[in-house]
Amino acid sequence: MNKKLFKSIILTVQVGTITLFGILYHKLKKGHNKLKINYNDLSSIETVAKIKDNTTAVDLTKIKRQNIRKIIEDFYYKLEKDPNVDLTNFKKNLQTLKVKSIKEFEGDSSFAEALYDYYNNTIYYSILVKPRVLGHELLHMASTVYDEEAKYVRFVGFGQDKHNKKIGIGLTEGYTELLAKRYFGDINKKDTSDSYVTEMDLVNSLEKIIGKEKMMKLYFRGDLKSLVNELKKYNDIEKIIEFIHSIDKIALDTVNGYNYLTKREYNNYLVNAVEFLIASYVNKLQTELNENKIDNDLFMKKIEEFTNDLNNFDYIKYGIKHRIQLLNKKNLFNILKKVLGSEYISLSTEKENVKC
Repeated sequence: MNKKLFKSIILTVQVGTITLFGILYHKLKKGHNKLKINYNDLSSIETVAKIKDNTTAVDLTKIKRQNIRKIIEDFYYKLEKDPNVDLTNFKKNLQTLKVKSIKEFEGDSSFAEALYDYYNNTIYYSILVKPRVLGHELLHMASTVYDEEAKYVRFVGFGQDKHNKKIGIGLTEGYTELLAKRYFGDINKKDTSDSYVTEMDLVNSLEKIIGKEKMMKLYFRGDLKSLVNELKKYNDIEKIIEFIHSIDKIALDTVNGYNYLTKREYNNYLVNAVEFLIASYVNKLQTELNENKIDNDLFMKKIEEFTNDLNNFDYIKYGIKHRIQLLNKKNLFNILKKVLGSEYISLSTEKENVKC
């Protein structure tokens, strides 16, 4: 491997806040200790049951409100065209789906335009619900597995809720919003939100490690365990669980607008998540380098591009382009030095190799 230094890595301070419109935490109350998460080891993550293919025709006649029925219909036909989307759980859940006014939700819904209750398979909607917003909740519904053999656990995308112990919630919200952005973001730019921007950024980079096709299939199957097994190719299990933990903490910090973490705590979780992603991607590239699939120059170029994309995430809010920048240059350079070694990243040459 040569000793070329990184060029054009854009490093500035994170800006902006995240506005929530959905909730995955079932009846979450105030208080940091209310979210009980088990991060012991891989054995604490349940294996999702395989749901049999559902050949039943999609019947929306029971959805009485016409505009809601139209949004669900459009959702189905749009995702049905994508070969990476498995709608098995969507079809199964649709048979028992309940749709109610958000006023009927037993909990704090003051900040939500819509939400999905994954314990009772119920979507709650507000009067002015938008396709973009309801699309996010429908993605939750389409990726939720009700295992008849394990009634005590809910599998929701990359999240699991077992006896009110939750894991993977941040991953799930981030990827759900990323998919909602892809599928529904161009319908009306005014409907585009800045919800879960940090989580979206992190899972967008995670998808580059796992691969889009594989990650989408695992998401719609509710298969966190297989996602973890994929990541074990590139990092240690302890680091993987710590990464999931970090994104959960980041997501929890913005639920309902409460701030549970100090600035230092939040930054530590963010640094940990970014370090994990860069290290995992470098390990993946190292395998390709050893197998002569890429050369040294391409190895360095790909790391540079990955780091730039990770630290600078573009999104649109109300038709206006924004950019979230995760870490300042000191934190990011420390991560790069730790992952690649100081012989490749020299602090003495930071200024001449960095665009700020």
